[in-house]
Amino acid sequence: MFKLVRYFIKTIFISFYEDGEFFVVKKTITYKNKIIKNHTFKFRKNVFKEFINLILIEYNQVYISTFVDSFNQGIALKKSDEVYCLDLENYCIYVDKTELNQFYKKMRQFKVDFIFSPYLLLHFIHRNKPNTIYLIITPSFVILTIYENRDYPKYSKTYPFKIDIDIENGELVEFLKYSIKEYYENYSDNFLENIYIFYDDIKKEFIDCVKNEVKLLGLDVESKNIDVLLLLNQIAQKELNV
Repeated sequence: MFKLVRYFIKTIFISFYEDGEFFVVKKTITYKNKIIKNHTFKFRKNVFKEFINLILIEYNQVYISTFVDSFNQGIALKKSDEVYCLDLENYCIYVDKTELNQFYKKMRQFKVDFIFSPYLLLHFIHRNKPNTIYLIITPSFVILTIYENRDYPKYSKTYPFKIDIDIENGELVEFLKYSIKEYYENYSDNFLENIYIFYDDIKKEFIDCVKNEVKLLGLDVESKNIDVLLLLNQIAQKELNV
């Protein structure tokens, strides 16, 4: 009965991430399981808290999501009691338990319902190609995975710094080179052929510079601008089946 009632009223999905002193926010309105409106905002912390409180007063069905901010997260082929694991089809996404708990305590002030790992995005946007690198670049996080076959990733790495697009991108390129070297030495000797770069709220000039450096490594490069917060709201919608 509750699900039927929810079907006939508007449901609001709020997703956000921190970008320096600001919160980047996506508000998605759904009705009868369909997205009818999207709005993007940028707030300072105190204004964002006020925005959340007003949304919760105005609407009955509100679900708030964000990405966990942790360097100690990634892909694993086996579960471990040392970390929190989300089971997917052939692998799991892990996050350090201590860091996840600390992050949850930090996010409680924003009435968060879901905390997702950014690695979950790759489960929905990867291109089903073997021997391929997937790189997601946002102001909030940078993650990398490598698929040896078409079904699941074999390697992952989280960039330990926030991206500063106003400085030279050499550190990010070195991170990519190190990841490839580590993959060849410890995970597979299959030749990597492709790299897909997904980015959000990053200047195209910055991405073009990264692409030019990557081409020197002998990889076929494709890039695409994506909306990670819209994807996050869609993941929450899928989780609730609304």
